[in-house]
Amino acid sequence: MEGVSIIHIDCHMGVGFIPELFEMYTNLGFEYNVPVLVPYQIKEILNLYKLHAREPEYYFNQIQSLQEKNVPLVDHFLITPCFTRRTAVEGYIPCRLP
Repeated sequence: MEGVSIIHIDCHMGVGFIPELFEMYTNLGFEYNVPVLVPYQIKEILNLYKLHAREPEYYFNQIQSLQEKNVPLVDHFLITPCFTRRTAVEGYIPCRLP
């Protein structure tokens, strides 16, 4: 696309972590040669987006595969949840990954 620089691919609201989309999501990063947001410790993400019951071993295998390809993974991140009564600063949920 002319005039638009893609600098990374983000898994907006966890949709890229749905098992049916995860590989497609990460492959887009390879195709466009840009970083993809994937946390090293994916357990917290799976719990946050209620995906923890869906084949956790699949995700761990995918993380290992990304590491073998030297893909940089995220150590920790912040999530802004939807809220109406708190300010953005108070609304951030720190997801500290070991």
